[in-house]
Amino acid sequence: MRRVLATALLLFALSLTLTLPSLARAESGKINLHLDLGVLVPPAGALGNVGFDWQFLPGYALDFQIGGGWLGLDADTGFGFFQTALGVRFRFLDNKEGYLNDKGGDGAGNLYLVPRFGVMVNGVGGAFTFDATLGYEWSVARPMQIGVFLRPGIATGPLVHTPVAFYASAGLSFSFEFVKSPAKDSDHDRLSDEREIIKWKTNPNHPDTDGDGLWDGDEVYKHHTNPNDPDTDHGGSRDGWEVQNGRNPNDPSDDDLDHDRVPDERDACPGTPPNTEVDARGCAVLRRELVLEGIQFQFNSAVIQPPSEPTLLQAAQILRDNPGVRVEIGGHTDDTGNPGYNQRLSDSRARAVAEWLVQHGIAADRLDTRGYGAQKPRAPNDTEEHKAQNRRIEFRRL
Repeated sequence: MRRVLATALLLFALSLTLTLPSLARAESGKINLHLDLGVLVPPAGALGNVGFDWQFLPGYALDFQIGGGWLGLDADTGFGFFQTALGVRFRFLDNKEGYLNDKGGDGAGNLYLVPRFGVMVNGVGGAFTFDATLGYEWSVARPMQIGVFLRPGIATGPLVHTPVAFYASAGLSFSFEFVKSPAKDSDHDRLSDEREIIKWKTNPNHPDTDGDGLWDGDEVYKHHTNPNDPDTDHGGSRDGWEVQNGRNPNDPSDDDLDHDRVPDERDACPGTPPNTEVDARGCAVLRRELVLEGIQFQFNSAVIQPPSEPTLLQAAQILRDNPGVRVEIGGHTDDTGNPGYNQRLSDSRARAVAEWLVQHGIAADRLDTRGYGAQKPRAPNDTEEHKAQNRRIEFRRL
């Protein structure tokens, strides 16, 4: 049974050795020193090993160990031994974001597999060994990692007194990085390939996975945005555009400053006054006829009252957003009073609005004025409410 178990474990280790290195994103030091302390069964015993590995390719390192231990329960039945072994260390998902005590670092380390051939000797005899160590190390404090390991193996030779003997050890490992190697960063976006694949799910071969104009590393470490979502705050503007234009990519409230429901990145006419009807470009819509609600004049006068300014600003923006359009500014009154007087008053009010628009940047040749008096009522002049509707300024496209 032991032989079957030993064979199965070693075949499992060999299959990992052959298949997993293609997935490895090793970014550990070039040279690392190791200390392993563990227990050995069967028979009961203890062992300690000191070794080092030299990484000759990412994910692959030449590994050498020497050490010894004690087999048996007591001095009468047990004996000491010396062991040395040589193998290859395969690192999987080796983290290079810094140690736990580094700023921005974490405790993640690496999963490793080390198949080794070696010899075990004492004063009586010796044995050849083959084993495979599987373990994980945590990066607790620069430059030290602490981990756990399991090391099954087989031995054959005079020392074990059987054709093949199964043994296994388990314990704690301590590793020290002596010569650093840079993190593997294929796309140079300041995120290691390992961290992109495992944690952020980004493309290690493309510096801007979501195409928002910010490199993945800047999104993670500088702007704290999602490198897989071009619009982290879902406000309608890409993270890169927001950063370039002084906006906060984590706050949707600054994606549409004029509140016209067209995100500023796509808004061809930013700064539209509130409540302005806009098209898909974010530009004010100028219909064939448009009543400028809210323009007020002094009684029996063409002097524009201050509360009219929001409507006038909106009218100016409409004309700016439609630069190729000419309009007629029509003045209208109710039917109270002399028709001739009403016509002249409506004409003066239309010209007053035109003068205001010219003073605010609208070309005079785009504006015609006309006073209609009470000729074109919107409603019957039978109530004060209806008369108020008839006293108005109106745009008409020419």
